[in-house]
Amino acid sequence: MLKKIGAHQENISLMSMAAGLLYAVMGRKSQARTVVKQLHSAAAKRYVPATYIGILHAGLGDAESAFEWLERAYEAAGRRTDIAQC
Repeated sequence: MLKKIGAHQENISLMSMAAGLLYAVMGRKSQARTVVKQLHSAAAKRYVPATYIGILHAGLGDAESAFEWLERAYEAAGRRTDIAQC
């Protein structure tokens, strides 16, 4: 049951990221920023892939925040690899 709930939350994050990126590409920056804020808020409460937030920042043209979040994703992936090798 918990796996199912976790997968559902992941899908919500993915769909939010996709909608936010679409808004950004369409020039609807205000709506894209709202989605970014929602994902930031969700990430404070549960797991939201840092890549999703990084991609949205990139779509908004905010390279500094995009690289910050993509670096977080890279570091998190490295930690998971380290744990798996133990």
